[in-house]
Amino acid sequence: IYKNEIVVHHKFCSHAQKLINQKEKAIFIKWGEMKNSQYKLIVSIENKKGTLAKFLQYLAKIEIDLLNINLSKSEDSLMAYFEIIVEIPKDRDDAKGKILNKKSEYYKIIDFYPLDDAYKI
Repeated sequence: IYKNEIVVHHKFCSHAQKLINQKEKAIFIKWGEMKNSQYKLIVSIENKKGTLAKFLQYLAKIEIDLLNINLSKSEDSLMAYFEIIVEIPKDRDDAKGKILNKKSEYYKIIDFYPLDDAYKI
């Protein structure tokens, strides 16, 4: 607590550790769980009519919501690379495995990680 304001520090913050060592007032807080989790996927999809639609239909079938999609340019005209942001309901944690384990000749998951991953840039 500083000048009648509350400042939130990450538990690994060196400044917070200094304040603790100086016996400054502190309050422990814990964030509530989010209802849904957001993930970033990098997907290579065969550059053929309808293959992106098939992939998006599969996501809808396993109840994954599409939030954003961007096409990444590639020199290889046979494959298109997409950066996709999805939201998975908390009660559908099995959906992550379904995406990663589904075998397809039309697409390949290049990368898949949660957006709240502080170490993934």
